[in-house]
Amino acid sequence: MAAVKVRFSDLDPYGHVNHSVYLTYFELGRAQYLQDAGLSLTELLDEGVQLVVVSADVSYKAPIRQGEVEVESKIVQTRKASMVWSQSLTYDGVLAATAEVRIASVGTDGKPIPLPSKLLG
Repeated sequence: MAAVKVRFSDLDPYGHVNHSVYLTYFELGRAQYLQDAGLSLTELLDEGVQLVVVSADVSYKAPIRQGEVEVESKIVQTRKASMVWSQSLTYDGVLAATAEVRIASVGTDGKPIPLPSKLLG
């Protein structure tokens, strides 16, 4: 689980985190998950692997305001050149959003390549 501080610039005029910022929080959660697993996006890039978002299905449940949000992330499916993440945001003990994010593994030329074995488990 990753803790993310809500920045003032994340807020809309109503004092809520703007809906588009939720995607940034989910991305920070995935990066932290990989880092905790000993994987680095920079190292993957050095190996010619890029992990790119193909789709993101977000369900907004409750507003997030100033403070801190918890991001829970897990890989729920892997295929040859893609994976699906299940993620959630919790704010002040309340589920604020869920997401299912499909990530593709591509080379520096943008063409699909197999996921690195270290991402398969």
